[in-house]
Amino acid sequence: MNDRPILFAPHAFSSPDAVASSLAPDVAASLLASAGDISLVIDSGGVIRDIAISNADLVAQGFGDWIGQTWLDTVTTESTAKVAQMLADSAGVEPARWRQVNHPTHGGDVPVRYLVMQLSQGGAIAIGRDMRATAAMQQRLLQTQQSLERDYIKLRQAEARYRLLFDLGTEPVLIVDAASRRVREINPAA
Repeated sequence: MNDRPILFAPHAFSSPDAVASSLAPDVAASLLASAGDISLVIDSGGVIRDIAISNADLVAQGFGDWIGQTWLDTVTTESTAKVAQMLADSAGVEPARWRQVNHPTHGGDVPVRYLVMQLSQGGAIAIGRDMRATAAMQQRLLQTQQSLERDYIKLRQAEARYRLLFDLGTEPVLIVDAASRRVREINPAA
């Protein structure tokens, strides 16, 4: 039995061997394939030996053509260190954790969040989730925040111009609240 904790759940199966041994190979493969948008079976040399993709768009992006390539060759330069680290960590004693990597495609980079676990006969399985929807939402949030900041700067500039005109004006000016009829502001000329 493997002493390595492979699950990161707060409460894992009490007898994982019984669960695993009761699954037929095709059922186990279906479970792994359905756990994410993409599942990679990687040998001990880092070469992708099998792949299951449940997202048709990823197939259209060419993800299905990776069999026989090293996993490192399918990611962007910035992601190679993460992939190497995930493969190295899969053999360790620490629980697996999700990491995001980017895959280059003709339509731009595709962010995928992976969890890598060691297989009992060597190699690893990487289960990935397509993060494009999340990335698009984050981009919209960033654009909205930048727009709010630009609007705030414009408001502050308009307020500064108003204050300058109000303070330097030679005509007396009183600003009165119409509802309460109280004087809200008065310039130095008044």
